[in-house]
Amino acid sequence: MEQERPYPVFAFVYRISGGIAGIKNVISYDSITKELLRNDQLLKKLSNEDEKKLIATFTDNGFFEADRYSYPPGNVSDAFEFELIATWQLKGAFIRWYTGSEGVPEGILKISSEIDKISS
Repeated sequence: MEQERPYPVFAFVYRISGGIAGIKNVISYDSITKELLRNDQLLKKLSNEDEKKLIATFTDNGFFEADRYSYPPGNVSDAFEFELIATWQLKGAFIRWYTGSEGVPEGILKISSEIDKISS
């Protein structure tokens, strides 16, 4: 018998690519497996408490209510491209921005920073 989930499935994929070295980094998570991955390699399993904090970071910073989904690159050579896609409670959102992009909401940058923090 399948165990009932205390809250809906949450998942995200965060891609960083570019720069002078042509970096490609993909960080992903889903609440079914609880696995936080970098480039398909297990970093760690998140506890329910850590997952709730991560969901709060997304929701408190307006990720699922974003009114723009792409921010053009700024005038920066060797810029990094950032893509973040996530789902939760039957909502989904995708946002792309670049090094030097103007107008990227502070909340999106906070989410990005939190993902960097939990995956390091």
